Amino acid sequence: MKKIFAIVISLLFVVSVFGVSQTTAYKWVCEEEYYKISAKTAKVGETFTISLSTEFWTDYSSVKIGGLTIDEVTSKIVLNGGLPYRIGPVEIIGVDYYGEDGALIYSGLVLPDCGFGFPCWSELNPSWPAVRWIKWTFRAVTPGTLILNGVDYCNDTETVTILSKDLPFKFFAKLFGFGKKD
Repeated sequence: MKKIFAIVISLLFVVSVFGVSQTTAYKWVCEEEYYKISAKTAKVGETFTISLSTEFWTDYSSVKIGGLTIDEVTSKIVLNGGLPYRIGPVEIIGVDYYGEDGALIYSGLVLPDCGFGFPCWSELNPSWPAVRWIKWTFRAVTPGTLILNGVDYCNDTETVTILSKDLPFKFFAKLFGFGKKD
């Protein structure tokens, strides 16, 4: 009886250790909602947003928007002299930074280091540690697709399709039957 009791106590100890380690384990980026896309399709002239959580920021070196990493996009915006900046069929027209409670912290591109005519996080209050979400606003410019590649090891790929805008001529063409074969 003492052996059975000892085995049961040992098993309870082992199970409790696994239970505690599972509940206190580090969250993994692939299991979390680390990005949000406001629309999967947009017509030329419409806007949509892509938001990225800063909780796993160190894992984002492989995240690509239109084939460019976040650092490459930032560098190209700086070289362009600011926004808007065109990536394929869309252009970035805004960058917003949000805090824990969803409140807007700053609107506009902020650099990690000062210079280049843009503000940097050391100059702002609250600073980078308060940021929880970064939201990029895009405007559809031409028909095509914008591909968002998530963190490499998560195998996340999202596509935003940009559709052409219906022009008034199409309405009249349909109304009068232009383009129909006799």
